[in-house]
Amino acid sequence: MAFKASPAGKGQLLVHGVEQFIERFIERKLKQARIDERIAELRAALKLPTKGAPAAKSAPVKSAPATTAPKSTPAPKPAPTPKAAPAAKSKPQPKPVKKAAKKPAPQRAAEKPTVDPLAALLSALDGHAKKAALIKAGKQKDQLLRSLIPLYVGQKLGVDISSGTTSKFWARHGVTFAAPNAAKVLREQKGYATRSGSTVQITRNGISYVEAALKK
Repeated sequence: MAFKASPAGKGQLLVHGVEQFIERFIERKLKQARIDERIAELRAALKLPTKGAPAAKSAPVKSAPATTAPKSTPAPKPAPTPKAAPAAKSKPQPKPVKKAAKKPAPQRAAEKPTVDPLAALLSALDGHAKKAALIKAGKQKDQLLRSLIPLYVGQKLGVDISSGTTSKFWARHGVTFAAPNAAKVLREQKGYATRSGSTVQITRNGISYVEAALKK
């Protein structure tokens, strides 16, 4: 741009066009400043390095020294398992003693039902064919016959006909005959009755003596 100078008096020159030059220069600078500012904002938004600014050197990252793995300590050896104590030998169990089987108690012979000798004797007399003749013969004074008739009637009964039974037998028929007298007669008149233990049995002679008296 050409500047023109014109005298301003007193030795001074008036330069024309300087103001316009300065104005234009300022405008350009302002425009350039706005543009730079805008570019800077864009760079900032885009995170670009500022123009002319040296890129920040990234600090060198020191790699951490490789740590050497600690030496693995050897695993402790397992303690030896204690040996099992030998099983105690079991003592042989004593063999159970077999108990001898108890022998069943011998069964007692069935006790014969108690039979009343007098009742059995009276019953046998009731069924005897010569009942009346026997009672009549016993009322005679012959004490031997009186002692033998109960033995004769009851010879097959299997009961003990004592002198006491003989005395009661005759008392039922109205004849008094003491037991001691009946026993005395049989002791003294031998051969007509026999004693086996406590039982008195009539003999053949005794049977014949009674039957002979019944025929009279």
